[in-house]
Amino acid sequence: MKFNTAHCSAIILFLSLVCVESLFLPGKDAFISSSTDNRNEDGSYNFGFKTSQGIEREEMGFFNELGKWVVKGVVSWIAPDNKIYGYKYEADENGYQQFDMPPEDGDNRIDAKSKKGLLGGAL
Repeated sequence: MKFNTAHCSAIILFLSLVCVESLFLPGKDAFISSSTDNRNEDGSYNFGFKTSQGIEREEMGFFNELGKWVVKGVVSWIAPDNKIYGYKYEADENGYQQFDMPPEDGDNRIDAKSKKGLLGGAL
């Protein structure tokens, strides 16, 4: 079989698409590297998890000083450009609010314990 420029271009295009697609497919070896799940008698809770692919989520729900239910959380992930993207959210008597966080360099991620300390023990 003789290959011409069109054949080579088609093969290169196919292999390029396979490589690009693999960047966006979940890894077959991905796993939960840490997780928490705490439920309290007063109805409050907090949970969180972190995956081997850099996805993180933390959430807490509680009654505020006025007796209103509040949920706060943060979600983040590392994109193929090695930047961390995410957002914080809060739901209370005023509805749901989402606060986007500016992208960060993926090599500078702060671990969960340090993040809690920086935020005064809250999300």
